[in-house]
Amino acid sequence: MKAYNETWLRNRQIVRQSERWQRRGLLSAEQLGRIRTEHPVGFRQTNGFVEIGLFVFTMVAVSGLFFLLVSLFDPLLNINMLSLATGLIVTVLLHVLLREKHFYRSGIDNALVLVTTGLVAAGLGGLLPDGLPTWAICLATLPILLTSVWYYGDLLVTFAAFAAFCTAVVDFTLELPAGQAILPFVGMAAGGGLYALARHYDNRPGLLYWEDDFTLLEWLALALLILSSNYFVVRTVNFWLLDTRSPEPPEIALGWLFWLLTFLIPAGLLVLGLRKRDRPLLIMSFLGLAGALSALRYYHPLFSLETYVALNGFLLILLAGFIIRFLKTPRHGFTDQPDEESPDDLLFAPETLTVVQSAAPGLSHNTDELRFGEGDFGGGGAGEKY
Repeated sequence: MKAYNETWLRNRQIVRQSERWQRRGLLSAEQLGRIRTEHPVGFRQTNGFVEIGLFVFTMVAVSGLFFLLVSLFDPLLNINMLSLATGLIVTVLLHVLLREKHFYRSGIDNALVLVTTGLVAAGLGGLLPDGLPTWAICLATLPILLTSVWYYGDLLVTFAAFAAFCTAVVDFTLELPAGQAILPFVGMAAGGGLYALARHYDNRPGLLYWEDDFTLLEWLALALLILSSNYFVVRTVNFWLLDTRSPEPPEIALGWLFWLLTFLIPAGLLVLGLRKRDRPLLIMSFLGLAGALSALRYYHPLFSLETYVALNGFLLILLAGFIIRFLKTPRHGFTDQPDEESPDDLLFAPETLTVVQSAAPGLSHNTDELRFGEGDFGGGGAGEKY
């Protein structure tokens, strides 16, 4: 059982894919209309700007409700019980709106999901014994966040769960005797492991409800992997963890290894992205290489910052122009033409293809029976053969 109608989500995916095919001329407008009729989507959605406005307005309104309850019942209930009570009220309100208004990521439900999850997590966290380390509090909060992700599939809660997991890992590692020295390697292992996990379960038909959550987790895990291996980040974090700080960050142990990892990991992700034709891998690898070159320039400057920025811009323009011209003709699965987020991937999705074929038996295709010369003009006063 989930908060949102899974059948509507599946229909929404089918309709979106059919709209892509219709724009590419693979389906007629009539066939698309039949698919929309036979696969209704009852969600109420808004555009991005309205969604942001509704999200902010709902957050303000719920915050006002919370502070009103605090001011009214503060002598009777402590802050933890008030958080749980407000979370319960917001949960009831959220489910009434989902049932009656059929909101789906419209800003209002996003804000209510975030608030109710945060209030419940804060209320239960406040009931924990005093003196617990940060990593223990994060681990105790993590099941609440994951339960919310499972039930609502909300992206903001997914981000909060990722942040809680990373905080727990970092804080626990720093409590170990050699925690500061192994922290970058723990971060790389956590990033790589989370990426492999998200990649393993991404794009599975049975997990469509959490498809966006797995995609977000891929981006976050790749960012964690690249940041944990970047020499500048490792040296700066090491500096801020020192008890006594010198004016300049000191050299770190195994600095040569981190210089290698700064370039090797983004380069490895780039090779993997080219082989798998994976967009998050390609984008994050280029960002990682840009960060590596920036770190190299920071510690070993050859030019002034102005010269460096101008030279980079000039080289990037030349590189972009060359790649655009080179990919005018598709080469090895890459092209400069927009592809609307790889819609052809679903051409091989048996469920979508079967649905479209059943709803649109006259799927556009060329046949040998198509011949010119036997039709009649029937409108506009025309009467000649053609």
